[in-house]
Amino acid sequence: MELDAKQLEQIAQTVTAVMDKKIADEKVERKFTPGAGVDNKVTVTKDEGDQPFENLGEYLKAVSKAGSSGATIREPRLRRCVDGAIDPVTKAPSGAGETVPSDGAFLVAQEFIPNLINRMWNTGLVISKCKKQPVGPNFNGFKIPAIDETSRANGSRWGGVQAYWGAEASTITSSKPKFRQISVELQKLFGLLYVTDELLEDSVALEGYANQWFPMEFGFKLDDAVINGDGAGKPLGIMNSPARYAVTKETNQQASTLVTNNILKMFQHFYAPAGGGVWFINQELLPSLATLTIPIGTAGALAMLYQLPGNNSVVGTQYGTMLNKPVIPIEQCQTLGTEGDIILVDLNEYIIGDKGGINAASSIHVSFTTDQTAFRWIYRVNGQPVWASYVTPFKGSNYLSPYITLQTRS
Repeated sequence: MELDAKQLEQIAQTVTAVMDKKIADEKVERKFTPGAGVDNKVTVTKDEGDQPFENLGEYLKAVSKAGSSGATIREPRLRRCVDGAIDPVTKAPSGAGETVPSDGAFLVAQEFIPNLINRMWNTGLVISKCKKQPVGPNFNGFKIPAIDETSRANGSRWGGVQAYWGAEASTITSSKPKFRQISVELQKLFGLLYVTDELLEDSVALEGYANQWFPMEFGFKLDDAVINGDGAGKPLGIMNSPARYAVTKETNQQASTLVTNNILKMFQHFYAPAGGGVWFINQELLPSLATLTIPIGTAGALAMLYQLPGNNSVVGTQYGTMLNKPVIPIEQCQTLGTEGDIILVDLNEYIIGDKGGINAASSIHVSFTTDQTAFRWIYRVNGQPVWASYVTPFKGSNYLSPYITLQTRS
């Protein structure tokens, strides 16, 4: 019997459908093989270890409980917060009794790290103005090239780069820049947070406590290091930088005083092309600043050198200004009359590197007699000034630097 085209098409469709069903049945059989007591239903199990903590307080509470057990971590959500994790993680208390998986700590849960670090950088009056360089995984610091420049004279700018005016086909001398290397190896900033057992039970209140005081303390210590650090296990601060330039006090200037010429000379030595700049002062200087004047015109009129907060449009109402740069009181400046009581600095010329993560560990034994749990935090960070030396200008003899201080007046 001869089949027409329509019949042939119907047969082909039927054969295709049968083959598709057979292939599908074989896949099912391979995936779900019936057997005694075997249920072929697909079930989805919720992994508690992948669930987030509701807040930082709940996380700290879980760490504390794990620390007091001295055995297997029973909180499954902590397993993703273990540094160099072995699953399950066990460690019996010894010494001070810190429960520290692997070599030291639970990593702070990833969802809380940005908030803690951002608060720290936002509350730091100094570090918030520095140049930040993140350090990637598998690195313990960074090295970057920088121009080795000590003079702005011809042949010395940019470490030795030169440009020439010349006629056609004239001979010029070749030049190349001289580089140095900025090397920043990360150091550890430790923090301690003591929490009463009552506060530990209230995860919401504990979160507010940790989110406020811990970042503020870390911000304070980093601010102090950027200003006063000696570079030994901590950042190298402005006050210990070889690029810092200390302006000489006025002849016969009285002890513990500040005069107009001090300010004008500091400004004279500040490297203007840097573009930024802020005055950091000890708050003891505010009365002295408020009395500084400069003459204007020819009629003996005087203008106030320091503009009180609210009297300028540069920084708004929070800080006053002096020579159009904000004046910010900080606790890290030295007492009145000591070098470092007033600093003119451009912190775009200061670099800070950090790892980005924070480690936390807990101990119930450090303050056992007062019913407190101690949390230890570790933040890996370091920094240093970008400039290695102050420079002589292209014209003139006054040294220039982005880090200017005033000599001790005693």
